Amino acid sequence: MDKPIDDDALWERFCDVIQTQEDSFTETKGDKSRSYVVVIDDNMYYRSMRYKYFQLARKYEQGFCQVHLQCTKEIAKERNNKRNVRRVPDEVIATMATKMEVPDSSVSPWEKHFITLKCSTNYQSQLGNLDRLVQSAMSDPPRSVLEDTEGREESQQICSVNQLHQADQILRKLVGSRIKRTGAAMSQQARGQFAKLCSVLKSQILKELRGGNILVPTDIPIMDASKMEDSLFYKFVEAIFITRLQDSGY
Repeated sequence: MDKPIDDDALWERFCDVIQTQEDSFTETKGDKSRSYVVVIDDNMYYRSMRYKYFQLARKYEQGFCQVHLQCTKEIAKERNNKRNVRRVPDEVIATMATKMEVPDSSVSPWEKHFITLKCSTNYQSQLGNLDRLVQSAMSDPPRSVLEDTEGREESQQICSVNQLHQADQILRKLVGSRIKRTGAAMSQQARGQFAKLCSVLKSQILKELRGGNILVPTDIPIMDASKMEDSLFYKFVEAIFITRLQDSGY
């Protein structure tokens, strides 16, 4: 089997590559005969996942664009089953499809350069459109600093999305561990009811976070909190989840 990829290590490696290319980018800036195109291939279903790449492009004042490959759940599952390594459980694909945040410049102006291709599309026929997309993005690099009010509001929105993403990941872990630990001594029926309750509580907490009914202290770091059980945000979400379980009689 292939060795699992550590997301943080991969991100650091990517940043290192960009850093080593900085002098070359600078030397050839404006020289259309020597242009670089860096392709990032990942699902990145949350907008916040894609935003950090936009930030990197903005830092170096390089063009940024997105190609959204639209695929049905059925075809995704079919192709996934044909993979020899790193197959994804069907339920993960189904969940990801419901959470997919497609590029939308009306929601986030920084996503103005994008194209959507359906999985049934003859990609060869779209090469011209893809080339125009890249050229358009390269001729319109993002500003290095968001100075206007719109930019600040957008940045706040991205932070909010990342907060929900981290909370979702934390709650998934909490639900899984609690069902395994508490449900071990239950009958199959009781275990199923308990699992359903945990799922409902998870959805309620995320809804309240999204609606602002649960306010997160501004001094609590959010970035990668789901990977650190001792992080303040992890403890914050965990305390809410446990309290809700206790209120439900568990």
